[in-house]
Amino acid sequence: MAEEGRVEREVYLESLSQSDRENLGLIMTAFLDYLDTENLTGELLVVGGSVVPETRGTKRKDIDLVPLIDNQSSFEDFEKLVTFFRDKTEFMKIKVIRPIIDEEFGDPEILRHDGSFILLPDEGTPFEFIRIDPTVDKGDRFFSVLLPKATGSK
Repeated sequence: MAEEGRVEREVYLESLSQSDRENLGLIMTAFLDYLDTENLTGELLVVGGSVVPETRGTKRKDIDLVPLIDNQSSFEDFEKLVTFFRDKTEFMKIKVIRPIIDEEFGDPEILRHDGSFILLPDEGTPFEFIRIDPTVDKGDRFFSVLLPKATGSK
């Protein structure tokens, strides 16, 4: 039985423009290359408004991607992925958003923003990689698994 909120990959991909599908194909290839190069296990999800049935297929400001990589949760680990993408997706500009501490709590461990990076393609919708804990429960949010759990081979 499908998980609640899960949208099948092919259904999601069909809702994208041709340029977004092509860009996403390059991103998925680079993500698999990263797992292979670093000998890691992970999966790539798409979340947010581009997946929700009511808004799927409409123009979005960005497409939210969540890389869930085992034993990779720090921003430093996330930066390794950013660097890899910078080298592998030369056709895209990359904007990095560092984690932001929530001053209200006065604790450096409590963040207002966990950090992300945005791939800005020459043509098509930007892609935002959002950093979250790989053990996060998908819960009842809408998501689509672009790449199921894969392991690097090196």
